[in-house]
Amino acid sequence: MFSAKIPLHFFQSGFFNFPIPAHLDAGYPPLWAWLVAFCWKIFGQYLWVSHLICLPILIATAWFYLKIATYFLPEKYLWFAALFLLIEPTYFAQSTMVGPDIFLVMAFMAGLYSILYHKTGLLIFMTILLSMTSIRGCIFVFILYLNQLIFNYYQTNNIRWKTILPYTISGVLFIGWMLFHYQSTGFLLVTDQSPWAGHHHLIHIKGFFFNIAITIWRFFDFGRVLMYGVLIFAGFQYFYQKKSLSKKEKILCCWSFLPLLVLVFILCIRTNPILHRYFMVYFLLHSLCLSVFLFKGYFSIPKKISLVLIGIALISGHCWIYPHHIAQGWDASLAHLPYFNLRQQMIEFIEEEDIVYREIVTAFPNINGTQYSNLSKQVWNFTPKHKLPMQQWQYVLQSNVMNDFSEEELLLLNSNQFKPIKSYQKSGVYMILYKKTDL
Repeated sequence: MFSAKIPLHFFQSGFFNFPIPAHLDAGYPPLWAWLVAFCWKIFGQYLWVSHLICLPILIATAWFYLKIATYFLPEKYLWFAALFLLIEPTYFAQSTMVGPDIFLVMAFMAGLYSILYHKTGLLIFMTILLSMTSIRGCIFVFILYLNQLIFNYYQTNNIRWKTILPYTISGVLFIGWMLFHYQSTGFLLVTDQSPWAGHHHLIHIKGFFFNIAITIWRFFDFGRVLMYGVLIFAGFQYFYQKKSLSKKEKILCCWSFLPLLVLVFILCIRTNPILHRYFMVYFLLHSLCLSVFLFKGYFSIPKKISLVLIGIALISGHCWIYPHHIAQGWDASLAHLPYFNLRQQMIEFIEEEDIVYREIVTAFPNINGTQYSNLSKQVWNFTPKHKLPMQQWQYVLQSNVMNDFSEEELLLLNSNQFKPIKSYQKSGVYMILYKKTDL
């Protein structure tokens, strides 16, 4: 959506063609879509161009991340941090995609670097990038401000509230965007008819604690369970032995955990699904914490054994596939990679059988044709399952990569009302085309 449909709107209709069509409009500022569309204008509308955009972003992220690590770690231990950056499963998976999340990670890391090294101009620029990318980017701006207060407190033993000044420009720009968006559309974020409308409500108390549980799962998921196990063990041993942290180590620990509580609270009070990629900046910060604890020897487990075991666990995260009735964060590990080949095989079968695409019901991420997923010249789409009552389904394309099929719908597909007419499977990922039976 944010890397194909909205950029395509600006690419075809002009960069200042507002408002965006309501079915595409999530209320976000247009910076990322503009960037993608601008690169298409220069290099052509090709998939490789979209991926090429991500390369300098990933390089910049690595540079800022290692500069932050240099502040907290001796140079000879920087490889600790570099290793964790390379093998963090969710960040690795997102690096293979074209999306604004890696852009947010880069801008946030640059913001932390700016705070540590007193780069006020760079900090202002990065907060503008964050606030003009998404709502979550605005939350990250606020978190950067909290990090600024924490840093100032440990540097001067004083919290200077006037340090909010570098953050005001991004705030003014975001408010200006929201006013412009409201004037253009009549709504702030989304309309009731928007696909995202259900994600912008406050959640009830039971749902809030359910989201908290999901958030904890996200942190321990995909091999990170061992990393956090070692980190928690190190924390308990540190308090038990009554060791003291240096000023820099206190800053890192506070950065890694205190503002995280704010982010978790903001995310969990909404009905929006809790996704792994929302916490990538903290996966990386926590890996820095772990690097510091390993370097300082705050616990008795040998460094090399710890690194090998944690490394194996994180790499194994790409092989974690849950049963089909458990929603998996497919964009958070490389386990999703076979999906693309299976989808192409299924499209070829559909064309061979002359099945009309619109007669096939499916779910995200398969609801769009190759015009958007591959930037091809073919213009067609499947039918999203929520737009057609179950009793009218004739063909259904289902995969375990799709989390939107309910238990009831999966039971229906496996009943005598439907029969599978083609299936493909590879490395734990499957795709099945069902046809309604004549009963």
